[in-house]
Amino acid sequence: MNKEDVKKAQDEGRLIQQKITNDWKAVAAQYPHLIEDFELFTKGIAGFYRQCAEDQEMYEVPLDDHKIASLLQQARTCDMVRTYITSRIDQDVAQPIKKSK
Repeated sequence: MNKEDVKKAQDEGRLIQQKITNDWKAVAAQYPHLIEDFELFTKGIAGFYRQCAEDQEMYEVPLDDHKIASLLQQARTCDMVRTYITSRIDQDVAQPIKKSK
């Protein structure tokens, strides 16, 4: 790829990112309760997964390390999705840092 192709691809990527941000902002503006409910749900389910991983007495069968890791990963995924969406709504897409010459 030459410099023009790279610049074109970067510009297209920025436009796509801005469109995604605008779409999420539009959803949040039209359905603010939806975003609030989504945040509460993802926080609750992430907390539930963490609690399950920490409190093994909830289960009749002890959890092995793999199942505990899986629960914690699911909790982290909920956090990541929530952060992704709220960052799209709360701020504009971060622009890449320009290299100083």
